Amino acid sequence: MQFCFFSIRGFLTMKKFGVAAVLLAFAAVTATVPAKATTYTATIDTSGLFGSTVQFAWDLIGNGAQSNTVVISNFQTDGTIGPATNTGNVTGSMPGNVALSDAGSFFNEHLINLTLGNFLKFSFTPTNNFTGVQPTGFSGLFVDPNTNFQLFPTTDPSGADVLFLLTIDGITPGGHLDVYSAVGNEVTIAVAVPELSTWAMIIVGFGGIGFAALRRKSSLAMVAV
Repeated sequence: MQFCFFSIRGFLTMKKFGVAAVLLAFAAVTATVPAKATTYTATIDTSGLFGSTVQFAWDLIGNGAQSNTVVISNFQTDGTIGPATNTGNVTGSMPGNVALSDAGSFFNEHLINLTLGNFLKFSFTPTNNFTGVQPTGFSGLFVDPNTNFQLFPTTDPSGADVLFLLTIDGITPGGHLDVYSAVGNEVTIAVAVPELSTWAMIIVGFGGIGFAALRRKSSLAMVAV
């Protein structure tokens, strides 16, 4: 079942509410965990749509209880930046930093008009607060300025046709990130996580501790025999 809700653009499509459904699914299996900030860097190859006039939307959807904030920074493009619209609890504008917060606001969006060049690049840094109610979701998608609908379909299983969805669940370091593809290869996207090596070392560290504990247990068993 799909729903729709109002935004300053006039409306959000029923497909777009699929993101909220994904967030509700996470709520059933997550619990309160200390926050951890991570910075992601997204690079989108837009050469297949070179010269097109489009909109790009960054959406932060939450119930307000988590008080999460996502800061978008280091926006770069070889295209042309047009006017932007903020909806909900959003401050700033491109190419400067933009901060979206779900504190007291369900739907929050920074929508920018663009004439595309060959690429878009930006970083985003979320907080990672979760109190066991409903996770906060942060996503990005292209919008057709003439229809206010998604510009093209993606492999997003929720039907919202976003290019990425960061579910801030309080469990996964930096949130749980899913990256999707444009069905018609209109664009390609890659998202890098600079701190990934750090978390890999932490995971390896925990693995080493577990191995050491298992080895010690095995040794004690042999002595007992």
